[in-house]
Amino acid sequence: MTLALLGLTAGSARADDDDLPSGKIGIFGAIRENLGELGKSYGNGWMMGIDALYQPTRPGQTYSFGLAWSAAVIGRFGADDVEVADSPLKIVEMTAGLRMRRAIGDTVPHYLFVGGGGAVLRTNVPVPPDDKRLYYGGYGGLGYERFVLGGSLLSFEARYSLLGDGPRSVTVLLGMGWGSP
Repeated sequence: MTLALLGLTAGSARADDDDLPSGKIGIFGAIRENLGELGKSYGNGWMMGIDALYQPTRPGQTYSFGLAWSAAVIGRFGADDVEVADSPLKIVEMTAGLRMRRAIGDTVPHYLFVGGGGAVLRTNVPVPPDDKRLYYGGYGGLGYERFVLGGSLLSFEARYSLLGDGPRSVTVLLGMGWGSP
């Protein structure tokens, strides 16, 4: 695809306006691997949700800082152990945190980012390690995002959560968002 088709020219981040979108709202799909005691009962599963981001970035700016929020409104995991009566495991998870991203291209706006913050996990059945349904902890993530036609933002992220004493997992998210200046 040519740069002109994308609305981009060499030497500038975007040819059609002066600012990149500073806000974004989007959707994501994810796969998750539960670890530790929870992973022995419920291994892989999937999640879907919504996310939002506020991260003002000017063309030519290498680093930017922002705020991120996500809510996995649906998550489902089948039992890996036949002796587990409570199957499937359903979850709701919400995260809020800070992000730093680094521009890695001059002609097409795309970025590497790192983020972290707090997370709340709610399950339909008590889960290890404490046999509770509600857990609080932290998360950390690393990812890549790229602006495409029409101000859309594609993102790919790997997250580790819950930091602290809760159930641990690794999640890979693929998202699509729409921004506004």
